[in-house]
Amino acid sequence: MKGRLLYVVVDRIEGRAVIPALEAMLERQGWDAARLRAETDLRVRRQLEHAIARVPFYQRLGLATSATLDALPLIGREELRRHGDSLRVPDVPPGALEEATSGGSTGTPVRVWLDAPARDAQMAGVLRAQTWMGLPLVTRHALLWGPPPDVVTYGTLKGRLRGLPIRRSFYPTYGLDDAAAARLRDQLRHGAFPQVFGYSSALDRIASGAEPLPRPARAVVASAEILFPAQRRRIERFFGAPLFERYGCNEFAAIAHQCARGGRHVLSDRVVLEILDRSGRPAPPGTIGEAVVSDLDNRAMPLLRYRLGDAIEAGGTCSCPLPFPVVGPVHGRMADLLEGEGGRMVSPRHVAETLAPCGEALEHQVRVADGGLTCLVRSMGSFDFVRAASALGALFGLDVAVRPAVAIERWPSGKVRPVVREAAA
Repeated sequence: MKGRLLYVVVDRIEGRAVIPALEAMLERQGWDAARLRAETDLRVRRQLEHAIARVPFYQRLGLATSATLDALPLIGREELRRHGDSLRVPDVPPGALEEATSGGSTGTPVRVWLDAPARDAQMAGVLRAQTWMGLPLVTRHALLWGPPPDVVTYGTLKGRLRGLPIRRSFYPTYGLDDAAAARLRDQLRHGAFPQVFGYSSALDRIASGAEPLPRPARAVVASAEILFPAQRRRIERFFGAPLFERYGCNEFAAIAHQCARGGRHVLSDRVVLEILDRSGRPAPPGTIGEAVVSDLDNRAMPLLRYRLGDAIEAGGTCSCPLPFPVVGPVHGRMADLLEGEGGRMVSPRHVAETLAPCGEALEHQVRVADGGLTCLVRSMGSFDFVRAASALGALFGLDVAVRPAVAIERWPSGKVRPVVREAAA
């Protein structure tokens, strides 16, 4: 593996074990699906027994050590905020752990503690994805990330120094406007990066309406937001490279990653991903449910059945030989789902797909007020607002006003806010 030596050196200097974790992961991806499921079931059993025996939060539930995963309650960020100390093994000193915080894109961040095996497995999972994209472990790349300067660490002196050996160049996209997007295009043209990471909306803002890069990238990774089909088309055209979706969060790092054949594979040798409907049952294939994740690596603070609040489509297949299960696209946040015609669940992704035939809708936002819906659209070129209103009216089963917008409201993180529920007057 090209780039392996760098991580071997880092392992020795920092007392880490990323390369052994990566090598174990690469071995497991060569297993068949049945063997991988058996190994995952065994690791779930061990993690459950450990949590029930050692973690105060789970000890108080009075569960038998033979309890199954679905016997545990769902926990979310609010429970983590209230019970964080009791979710950690008490005799592990904080100095031996690494702190991670939730992104806090739509609320107050919460803290999670990672032990060394979990930290190493998270990095190894990211490195394995490099091989899925046909890239060396160390590839010169641009990171286009959006949180404010006082939140993101990549832009600090320490963050930039840590980025040097892995050949990372950081470009902040917080508050990205047309002028800043133009400057970033010039920097990307000059840098000729083989790989680019970024928020979906930031990548699209840079790509939309621009001439393709003269020296194409080899791979683009979009993460942290919904990726709409039209965005994929525009981004791939500009960068001249395939776009790979990564689904993850700060608590677990990468949870699922797209392979070269398009399947969004769950890293099931690291985490268990449940997609549950509103009644708490597994969502049928082709339907939307909430992402609930259990960590199989972190023994110091084993988060089990942790609600991420993300809406994901269940099911899916892939023609590649990887044994990992496949999930459908991310549809946004569960809080952003709206009721449509006939009681159908409507997501921001459904809205984007409905707007696509009407022209180039770069960004959109549905605003809910007093039972009425308004859709703001930032478009490029000719856009048929009358047709869009008719199409969205059919989708929601009621009249929808569609209006042009120069800018779309964002969360403090810089991510697009696709749904706003306005308070009643």
